[in-house]
Amino acid sequence: MDAVLAPHRSVPGGEGACPPEDSGGLSGYQQLKEILADPSHEEHDEMRTWADSQARGEFDPARFDLAAASARVAMA
Repeated sequence: MDAVLAPHRSVPGGEGACPPEDSGGLSGYQQLKEILADPSHEEHDEMRTWADSQARGEFDPARFDLAAASARVAMA
């Protein structure tokens, strides 16, 4: 029997982190990034703690992990 080859899936590139779950869609994520970028914002500490908990570590909105993204796509 001939083997059926699955299509190779990969991510060629990317930019920035995915929004944390329940961040409020595009506008909520934009607001979160603005708050995290401004340590003097009254919600900064609370949002930093929340975003870090969602990321299970330090959340960095600028971070993009090509290997991790490709691995997730390959498993789909």
